[in-house]
Amino acid sequence: MKEVIGDVIRGLERDRPGTEKTTLPDDPQFRRQEAAIQQVASESLQRERLQAVERDMVRDLNREKTLGGD
Repeated sequence: MKEVIGDVIRGLERDRPGTEKTTLPDDPQFRRQEAAIQQVASESLQRERLQAVERDMVRDLNREKTLGGD
């Protein structure tokens, strides 16, 4: 999944205008790019948090097995 995020970010960087053109904050393309970047960052953060919760749950279950003598 990180590869997909990297591909999206690289794709957006390629699409960004170079030094020859300046974009204004109210430019529709600029807003779309910023929204896409925010969405990718938000999804990435959400995925990382979910993975942390899953790791904690697995750790806790393993502790219970060890301590409970199942």
